[in-house]
Amino acid sequence: MRGCHSHHLQRRGTGVLRLLSLICIPVLSLFASGIFAQTLDFGDNSSIGSASSTLVTSLKIGATTDKESAATTNATATGDDLTGSDDEDGVTIPVSVMRGVAASMTVNVTNTTGSTAYLNVWIDYNNNGVLTDSGEQVATNTTISNGTSNSNRTVNFTAPATASLGAAGVRVRLTSTSSPGPASASGNGEVEDHLVTILPNTDFGDYPSFAAASQVANSVIRIGTNATDTEASHPTTGTATADDDEGVNDEDLTMPEFTTGVSTTLSIPVTVTTGSLSGSTARLRVFADWNGDNDVADTNETLAAQTVSASGTYNFTLTPPANTTSGTKYLRIRITENTTAPTFSGTSTLKGDVEDYAITVANTDIGDYASFPSASSTTNSTLRMGSTVDGELSATTNSAAAGDDTTNTDDEDGVTLPASVTLGVSSSLTVNLTNSSGSTAYMNVWIDYNGNGVLTDSGEQVATNTTIRNGTSNSSRTVNFTVPSTLDPGNVGVRVRLTSTSSPGPDGQDGIGEVEDKSWQLLPASSILPVCSQRAACRHDSHDQCRRR
Repeated sequence: MRGCHSHHLQRRGTGVLRLLSLICIPVLSLFASGIFAQTLDFGDNSSIGSASSTLVTSLKIGATTDKESAATTNATATGDDLTGSDDEDGVTIPVSVMRGVAASMTVNVTNTTGSTAYLNVWIDYNNNGVLTDSGEQVATNTTISNGTSNSNRTVNFTAPATASLGAAGVRVRLTSTSSPGPASASGNGEVEDHLVTILPNTDFGDYPSFAAASQVANSVIRIGTNATDTEASHPTTGTATADDDEGVNDEDLTMPEFTTGVSTTLSIPVTVTTGSLSGSTARLRVFADWNGDNDVADTNETLAAQTVSASGTYNFTLTPPANTTSGTKYLRIRITENTTAPTFSGTSTLKGDVEDYAITVANTDIGDYASFPSASSTTNSTLRMGSTVDGELSATTNSAAAGDDTTNTDDEDGVTLPASVTLGVSSSLTVNLTNSSGSTAYMNVWIDYNGNGVLTDSGEQVATNTTIRNGTSNSSRTVNFTVPSTLDPGNVGVRVRLTSTSSPGPDGQDGIGEVEDKSWQLLPASSILPVCSQRAACRHDSHDQCRRR
């Protein structure tokens, strides 16, 4: 019954005609619906011309196959995945690749047909839907021998520098015929369509007010831990965070807080594969715009470049000049392969990385005892107590006079107090001082004996305008005092100020210098326990006093 032609049916009686109609009409319907025609595998990317092969299980990409009677396509190359079984399981390709950077995909193949088969791969680099443009065929008639089973083939490729950015179609064909073409029906085999995102290969600094700087991103050289991500252009908006919200946030360093006139170490971890770098070395440099004029031509703004010969941490010493105002500033770090020092701006064709950061500069040291009124001076390492200085944008106080100790650097290292003092007993404290400012400085000390938070009460200033000459370095001064015997025992506050101005007072903003607040305990007079010498014979009276016989 070949097709059940009508003239065959007419030779038979009416009853026969009805019977054959019941048989032939469903058969014809099956052919029309394609159920008997599902022998092909089609590509499923709607942006690329149709390609198909007759599907046989002995010649396949990946572990699974499914058959279609017609192409089911969409723009994401997943049309076939949603019909029948998802057989797009044979190609492993990066989610994204960068222009000009070598990459690869893996194709899992099986050929038990008895004959050689052929693997061909195309990438639509210019995204025009045509796969016959120059350079777009990245694997040409790679032979897959009979007997190959579940074997991976690596296909290397490099997206050209002119490749269109964004999603590009990838077509992979395994066929019994050689040179099947990217868009045709050809032999037995399988077609898989995929997408790969093409990214720019440039890494830009992301502070818009800085002049543009870019390097060619590459995994063999980077700043920090996270892989370098790329951008198509220098950002026009943002505050050194424009790059952070695109792709991978590769600006993963933690910036210290900087203090006017004080040197601070910035540690920069770097990863390099020197054998893959031009000249087998790299150069690293830091630029800081301390005065906010968006260049780095001023004092201390461009640091000397360091040679990077291996992965590791490289330290730079940054010192905001004495006239640096407090607030947010911006900093650029740049690394580039070869021996030439990186410049602040400009486009480089060398591999490297550029990172911009917002940083904080504080230029005021503020007292940190919560019971005292605020006192502050402009910081400068040439006039300090102890060895360290830090600045604050605002006061951080507490009842233990340790509020500043837990923010940035603990600079409360210049004043040494006795663990406790006793009412009516003479005692002393020591202040370590440095003055290389070029002028005489002045030390003033107050003790809040009555604990009322006011340091102008009679007798509470225990050192008044003690002169500290220029050239003083790491020198200790002793401040003697006697605690009045009429006070109540308990904790009291101490304030020490070293300033460029005389008579600064216990509060307010005064000149250049430093403030250190302390708190310690006043003990009652009866807390003194007598001690007998070895040559004295002692006995205790009713008051437990020691007497010589």
